Amino acid sequence: MHSWRVNELAVFAADLLGHTGDFMTVLRGVAGCAKQLAAAGNPLSVEEVRAILPLIVLRGAVLAVSGYSQLRIDPENEYAAVRMEQEWQVFERSLALPYDWATAQLLLAAGLPHTGADYAYAILGIDEAKVLDLGITAPVFNGGSWLAKPAPEQEAELAADLVQFGEVCVARFGEARMTRVSEDTTEQGRARARGVQLWQASESRIRAPFAGEVYCYDAGDSSCITLYDRESGVAVTFASEVLKPIDSAQDFVTDICGEDEPLGEAEPLAENESEREGQVEDENEREAETGRNGEGVSEIATPVKRVVAGEVIGLLSSGEDEMLGSAIVTRQIVSPEATISDLIATIKDNVSRGTYGFTDAAGDYESNCAADPSVVLRLPARAAAVTDPHRQKREAQTRRNSAMGEAAERYYADPPLFQRGWEALLVDNCGNAYVDLVNNVTAIGHSNPVLAERVAEQLQLLNTNNRFLYDAYAEFTEKLLAHSPDPRLNRAIPVNSGSEAVDLAIRLAQVATGRSHIIATREGYHGWTMASDAVSTSAFDNPHATASRPDWVHLVSAPNSYRGEHQGEDAAEQYAAEVERVIAEMVAAGNPPAAFICEPVFGNAGGVIPPAGYLDRVYRAVREAGGLVIADEVQVGYGRLGKTFWGCELLGVTPDIIATAKAAGNAYPVGAVIASSATVAALVRVGMFFSSAAGAPASAVAASAVLDEIESRQLQANALTVGNHTRELLAELQNKHEVIGAVHGSGLYLGIELVTDRDSKTPATTLTAAVCEALLAEGFIVQPTSERQNVLKFKPPMVLTIEQASQFENALDRVLTALTAS
Repeated sequence: MHSWRVNELAVFAADLLGHTGDFMTVLRGVAGCAKQLAAAGNPLSVEEVRAILPLIVLRGAVLAVSGYSQLRIDPENEYAAVRMEQEWQVFERSLALPYDWATAQLLLAAGLPHTGADYAYAILGIDEAKVLDLGITAPVFNGGSWLAKPAPEQEAELAADLVQFGEVCVARFGEARMTRVSEDTTEQGRARARGVQLWQASESRIRAPFAGEVYCYDAGDSSCITLYDRESGVAVTFASEVLKPIDSAQDFVTDICGEDEPLGEAEPLAENESEREGQVEDENEREAETGRNGEGVSEIATPVKRVVAGEVIGLLSSGEDEMLGSAIVTRQIVSPEATISDLIATIKDNVSRGTYGFTDAAGDYESNCAADPSVVLRLPARAAAVTDPHRQKREAQTRRNSAMGEAAERYYADPPLFQRGWEALLVDNCGNAYVDLVNNVTAIGHSNPVLAERVAEQLQLLNTNNRFLYDAYAEFTEKLLAHSPDPRLNRAIPVNSGSEAVDLAIRLAQVATGRSHIIATREGYHGWTMASDAVSTSAFDNPHATASRPDWVHLVSAPNSYRGEHQGEDAAEQYAAEVERVIAEMVAAGNPPAAFICEPVFGNAGGVIPPAGYLDRVYRAVREAGGLVIADEVQVGYGRLGKTFWGCELLGVTPDIIATAKAAGNAYPVGAVIASSATVAALVRVGMFFSSAAGAPASAVAASAVLDEIESRQLQANALTVGNHTRELLAELQNKHEVIGAVHGSGLYLGIELVTDRDSKTPATTLTAAVCEALLAEGFIVQPTSERQNVLKFKPPMVLTIEQASQFENALDRVLTALTAS
């Protein structure tokens, strides 16, 4: 016995019991420790586990007495008084637990048999069972195949593909099954398994893993067999539509096993009715004492027989159409104050309602009625229960924080752990699906199979740096330049990101003009390289942005006609006049502009569109001063705006240089700078352009696939249709909710600006954050944006459906109604 280790574990368990008062929490804590020790090659022993409860009692007693002694010395010591009360609670709670019952549960939590001996195999061959991976990351569900058929049918077919005659396969406890994830995010499915499901390709005898009482009953369309060890409060239940339970002791065994099957030393139930009633008299008296002997209890709780370990208790038959026989096995913890009648009534209710063996993300990992049966079934290690998804998420957060540090931006204080995406959906490790409404990066949808297949094929052929000659990049640029807003913009230089694209665009303008000074608008974000950050002025991304720009950057007001300095009919003229004044000042100071850079539609502002005529006048003024104009299309380009492929086209202007990325690779690192041949040729003055991975074969193939998908699936048209539909719904909400001050944007780049009142337009920043959190609970990923963090940004994958947009509007309505009422 490792006494120090047992003591530490007992202290931990005592603290859990004291803080929660819940023995299930203690069991989960012990299980976690036991798994870590086993993984380290030093598992807990039976002797150590048997010492845990006495040590908890001892700790509570010693500390309670110590606290009492301290209070006699120092009666005013409030800390000692509080601690003494807490330790007294630990002492009372632990002392109230029957030793045999609690130790049996602790042994099972530690992965050890509660009987002190190995369990009998419930099904022949289960110790060599194959594992059917139904988890969120299972490759079999790639390409959206999880939506093809109802979950039970699909699971049975996958199991049939895995096993041959006589073999067993199992699906693990605690696993969030992709097959049971709901595509409708407003009604999350019960995806997490609270039982072990097993399939076998032949009729199988089910045997008792341990000695106990057998209870057989029907629940809905299923038959159930519960094996109950009264001494320890341990029960295990088999439920299946093709399960044949015991009818009577001898007849059952003879029928399914033949005359040579021994009955063992189990005590069969008496045939005489009066004697039969006497056998359950103790149970009924116990029910009467606890007030649980209601109507129908004796029928629910009458055992068919008592069995020894290894005795046959049922038969798992083959399903219809020669499908595999299948059963869901759960373990129950029958507390000392409960009865078997309570347990069976709960199981029957769960099976009848279709909730047996599964729970949603809100449910606990284990419960009294659904604990992990893996140990009882003697499953191989590879079939062990999956990690508690909440613990898995905490570990992922810790690792990411350690790797990336504090400066890395991320969504949500308590974010979901995403493991799969499909179209506009993201799925977390608990089996919850969410509609992604913020991801303008994955324009053609998450996990697009065309993109995945083409990139995978190219990676197996060739992937190298862009100094070599290969077809892929030329094929991409031909497709990209087919969308050029002007034939003169006929060159495309490869880059890896939006920051690089803006950085290179600025350098091109400076080299082409022989100047260095740049005009940029306030409230803009352009990237994180030295040059792109220099022209970024978003206070959200950098609170000190406007005060820390280098002297070659000249700022002008963001042309926001909703809440900017100029809001009237002449807003375009007023904002443009400001740019003209800045240009004049720069020329007078001997620093004429090399370029003016601006997003045609302001992304970080939430899709704010400059007033009509503003960009046209500004572009003319810059060009008259000998400068170039750069359109940062990284966020809003690629057809997202619906009416046009580029934002500049929506505004009726043509830039000299276009920077694009994000959607260009659907989250694959791809970007490009589009310019005229003359502008690109100027780059030779400072050296030949080279970027190792930019435009590499795999990147170029990814970029081509994106453009092909946008065209073949008519995603720009979808952005217009779904965007217009969404705008109509939001207009209705705006009439209903005063907090919606404005709806900005076009197509599938929208911004819903929330204000405390429409006259003052005071930003409703706190409300906006609360709305985003509430929408997450509704199954929609939305984030705040703008300098004031009061705009809900709506920039989903361009595959978003009208149905999903309508569901979002309904959810937003519910959330705003609830939050504004409170």
